[in-house]
Amino acid sequence: MAGQGIYFHDTLFTASLSWGTDLVTIFVGLPLLGLAAWLARRDSLRGGFLLTGVLAYFLYYGASLGLGTAYNRLFLV
Repeated sequence: MAGQGIYFHDTLFTASLSWGTDLVTIFVGLPLLGLAAWLARRDSLRGGFLLTGVLAYFLYYGASLGLGTAYNRLFLV
């Protein structure tokens, strides 16, 4: 088991993988989501495609967290 934090009930491998993916989501995914939303609001076709792709990434990652990792204190978030 990982031992501490929100991934307490996960194995060390799963916790490390989730931790790294969370960092990428925060520092790459969220700014990209903001940029895509800004471009889409300006009626940019590329912005619409980018927004669709970023939202699909968030849906995929959220579903994999919901189905693949152990329940923790942030489960409902």
